[in-house]
Amino acid sequence: MQPFQRVTILFFFCLAWLAASPVFAAKRPPPNVIVILGDDLGYADVGYRDSDINTPNIDALAKGGVQLGSSHGMSVCMSARAAMMTGR
Repeated sequence: MQPFQRVTILFFFCLAWLAASPVFAAKRPPPNVIVILGDDLGYADVGYRDSDINTPNIDALAKGGVQLGSSHGMSVCMSARAAMMTGR
C-alpha cells in the first residue's frame, strides 16, 4: 500500500468519525445532578436514614438516585458554602 493511499484512508476515516460523533453524542441526554446543602443537617436527620423527621421528597430522591454516604461535613456552614462555590 502506498503512503498516499494510507493518508487518504486515514483522512476519510477521521472525516467519517467526526461526522458520526455528534449523532452518537446527541442520543444521550445530559445527567440530572441535584446537590442539597443543608445547614446543621446531621447524618441521620433525613427520613431515608431511619430518622423520625419526615422528609418524603428527599427520601424519593434517595430511593431513585445515587446516595453519597462517605462525605465529610464542616463545622461551620460558611466554609462548606465556599467549598461548593469554588470547588476546593
